[in-house]
Amino acid sequence: MPNYVQERVIAPVQGRTINQVNRCIETYARLGIRRIGFGSWGTSGPNGSVNMLSQESLALFKTVCDIAREHGMLIHCFGIGGPNSYNRLRRHNLIPNTLDSTTWWKAGGFGSIFFPNKSQIQITVRRSFETTKAGVEKLKKDTQHSCYFCQNIEQLRTSRNHRIMHNLVAWLDTLERDL
Repeated sequence: MPNYVQERVIAPVQGRTINQVNRCIETYARLGIRRIGFGSWGTSGPNGSVNMLSQESLALFKTVCDIAREHGMLIHCFGIGGPNSYNRLRRHNLIPNTLDSTTWWKAGGFGSIFFPNKSQIQITVRRSFETTKAGVEKLKKDTQHSCYFCQNIEQLRTSRNHRIMHNLVAWLDTLERDL
């Protein structure tokens, strides 16, 4: 491969077994590829559109990380999910070099919001203490998160754009924090 391609490529790891993953990564290493991507997470939800970190996928990802690091490769996670998924990776010491996620956007569109290190909350319906003004204020204090978009709970309840932007800021806060 030309150098300009090798420098930009994120080669997806193909395989569901350790042997398949090993063969894939070894082949990429021989080709000179230095960045690989993993996205073989379990799925749930409508049409399998929600990625989940199952025990099996975490074990496979650990293998991918171990083999890739032996070759000095960087690891990208495709479709990591929300902040809780990232924190679960951190707890297992499986920290990717880069990642992507659309969960902040999808969740906001469906009425949910994130706070760092907390499960997402369906804010458009008052179901629990967390969905009240006092509950959101407590979450902000507990998580030390505050942004322009979560200053007004009514805006979070009614504005898709406020939820989406709040979730993006909460995701960025999550990425910047240590556990």
